[in-house]
Amino acid sequence: MPTIALINGHAFGAGFFLALAHDYSIQNPSRGYMCLPEIDLGLVIPSSIAVMIKSKLPSSQLYRDAAIEGRRYTGPESLKSGIVDALGGLNEALKLIDERKLISKTASGALAGLKEDLWREVLHAFKNQQDNVEWRNAIDQEKKEFQQKTEEKVAEWEKKPKL
Repeated sequence: MPTIALINGHAFGAGFFLALAHDYSIQNPSRGYMCLPEIDLGLVIPSSIAVMIKSKLPSSQLYRDAAIEGRRYTGPESLKSGIVDALGGLNEALKLIDERKLISKTASGALAGLKEDLWREVLHAFKNQQDNVEWRNAIDQEKKEFQQKTEEKVAEWEKKPKL
């Protein structure tokens, strides 16, 4: 069945992820922000979650601003940028369900297959999360080795006589 995230306050980090995991989202127009604060916390967004976010946001620039700037989006900003489908509360959610005839969309039995096809890359990323973790660990190891070699070269250079 179609799902709707009703965001009535802040949706930071995992709250942002959870809101985007739904088919539709409605944000309070006057209270709360949507934000990916990982940059400020020194955290890397897991690859599978990043794939989902990129698939759900309307542009790579929006993902860039959210991920590497930790930008906070108010309800009106979220709507204008395409992060959410509407502004409001429960009444607006019920209106969206009625206007889009979402209840009847499950009758044919095709919705699950259509959603699986729509989010194939996201499902694949979650299925292969262990591969993503191993990839991230390999990159982190390469960075550590490069840092160590760089520090060794600097130490060697510092030991040499200077003119």
